Amino acid sequence: MDKELYDVLKMQRDDSERLVSEEQQLIDIARKNNEEAQRFNEEADKKLQDNKAWLQSLGISLDDIIPEAHKKAETEALIAEVEEANKVFEKKPISYEALVELAHSRGYENTVIQDLLTEEETQIADQRLASIEEEFCAETKLKKIDLVFLVTAIALQVVRQYVITPFSDRGIANDGSKIMEDKYGKDGKLRGRYYYATEETIVGQKKVPYDVIAGSKKYGIGRDGKGLDGNSHRFRSLGHDPILGYLFGTANIMTNTATWWNGTSHHIQYKPNSKGVYVPTIAANANTEKIFDAAVTRFKSDGGKRILVEALVKEHLHLKSDVSTDGLPIPFLQTISPDFAQTLAEHGLDSIALGDIAKQAAGAEFINFVISTIHSLICAENGEMDRKLYQVRTKKIILISNVIASASNIIAVGIAAGIGVAGENPDAVKKSLKYLDVGGILVTIAHLFTDLRFIFKVKEEFIKSKLDAQLIEEINKLDKYLED
Repeated sequence: MDKELYDVLKMQRDDSERLVSEEQQLIDIARKNNEEAQRFNEEADKKLQDNKAWLQSLGISLDDIIPEAHKKAETEALIAEVEEANKVFEKKPISYEALVELAHSRGYENTVIQDLLTEEETQIADQRLASIEEEFCAETKLKKIDLVFLVTAIALQVVRQYVITPFSDRGIANDGSKIMEDKYGKDGKLRGRYYYATEETIVGQKKVPYDVIAGSKKYGIGRDGKGLDGNSHRFRSLGHDPILGYLFGTANIMTNTATWWNGTSHHIQYKPNSKGVYVPTIAANANTEKIFDAAVTRFKSDGGKRILVEALVKEHLHLKSDVSTDGLPIPFLQTISPDFAQTLAEHGLDSIALGDIAKQAAGAEFINFVISTIHSLICAENGEMDRKLYQVRTKKIILISNVIASASNIIAVGIAAGIGVAGENPDAVKKSLKYLDVGGILVTIAHLFTDLRFIFKVKEEFIKSKLDAQLIEEINKLDKYLED
């Protein structure tokens, strides 16, 4: 709408300037014609006097004839002038839409406000804008009390980075096994049939059916159609997903099945290996839909609620055992690409790391919240009336403190890792990376976008309000002038 209005105003201004120019040309022509007419009239008056004297010498009086002729001529001229003027005002009014269409048809499109200003007006506007921006910078400049908050915020963020939220240490395999053994003890009898696991199987042994490796090569479950190993099986079975596992893993436990990242499933049987230990083994293809139908039917049967709770508890404990040792994939990622999920985990980015990052981000945001809340309260208590202006200073404190804390963390971790690399000490590198504040860095990046956008928005509103106030002042002056 503004652009269309600018198009119309530009067309009208150009038309006005053209009419003023044409009017000036007409005035110059009229002035010249008037001078020539004046000379002609002077000559005519001289001849008229000569003729008048000649007529009087013949005994003819002109005192009654001349005034009547002049009056008639003046009246006719006045009527002609009024009729000509009326022709201008006989035009029909034009709608705004038609005016916009007319402007566009004449080539007035995509007009901006600068196109409507003269060079002098543009210079004045630039000077006024620079003055308002200087005023905004002066109003939002950090004060002494703000610097105290800034230093405090930086200190708190640094303490958090190295004391509160470093990445968690992984446990050892025995720790995970102990979680299951404490609950289920040694493996009991393993019985069941397709789409059905006995309660004795569920609560009498620590194994879960989707924790399977044996038989996977035959069915091409592993990467590139190969078999699974102790690491890859966690990134291909949905029972190991930290969220989806509570759905698929629980159903698998109730039905002695395993469901994979691509939605396919297999029946699992417990068969003795070369050492005589019964291990989960892929036995045959299964239907994923039938797995859930069987689980629902089991739930509705006598004792079904107890079976579901037991399966859920077992699923939870198994996930807990893997989290404490080898780790689990990032939730939902294996449904997109199990290979990518495994690659990320091998580089340290798994569900455990994701939880640590979430804690880092939550800690950083908590400190930001405390600092911003207290700073805003103090500004309000000190009588600062313009809330948005002191909020800009609050955002500056948060933004600067986050950037400094994140930058110092990256530098410190980088130096420590560099020393480890130079000394060929992988343990030192791993230990230094443990303190990388990924969550805090993500929070800093988020504030770089949100806080800067807020500051620019407040600045725009401040400038607009000042310009609007100036415009209102000019309009009031014009109204007063018209009243006088």
